[in-house]
Amino acid sequence: MGAKSKHNGRNIARTANGKKRAALSRSRNGAGVPNGTDPVDIEKDFYAWLLAQVQAIQQRRFDAVDWENVVEELDGMARSLKLALASHLRVILAHLLKWSYQTQERELHLRSWRTSIVNSRVEIRDSLEESPSLGNEETFNRLFEKAYRDARPVAAAKMGLSDREMNRMFPAECPWTFEQFMREGFLPAQLPALSKR
Repeated sequence: MGAKSKHNGRNIARTANGKKRAALSRSRNGAGVPNGTDPVDIEKDFYAWLLAQVQAIQQRRFDAVDWENVVEELDGMARSLKLALASHLRVILAHLLKWSYQTQERELHLRSWRTSIVNSRVEIRDSLEESPSLGNEETFNRLFEKAYRDARPVAAAKMGLSDREMNRMFPAECPWTFEQFMREGFLPAQLPALSKR
């Protein structure tokens, strides 16, 4: 699935930056007015607003572009790509933790856990192929570290562990490298709890 089909621009941007879009009909420069027709209100018809922006840019009518909202939408889409990658990392890491420490449950949940791991792996690979700059070392390391920090309490909650039990059981740092868990078919061995105390 392509990047465009994965993202609902309006909802993503609204979630990412929490700002209410300005109505185009109130725009000072007549933004969103395709060929002199009535203004397109971004709040009332997002699709029509997008088409109006595309048309204005294609026709080099730059004074008709609603630049403020265009910038907000693009910024929201960029943020959403990062959030989506972080979410897929968090999901796969939580399942790998459960796989490693909740070994008695493996047979019961074998199919669903493996399916989730495989799906997350595919989504991560697709995200990095479509947006290679998300994989640059500094950006990716921050995403990876945060995803693991977030995956620990998620896995602990699903396993019924208290915070204290989680900290006794799960390592503070991810026990696998990205290259390891992205290998096709990788499933970790049982890991020992950090402490019995």
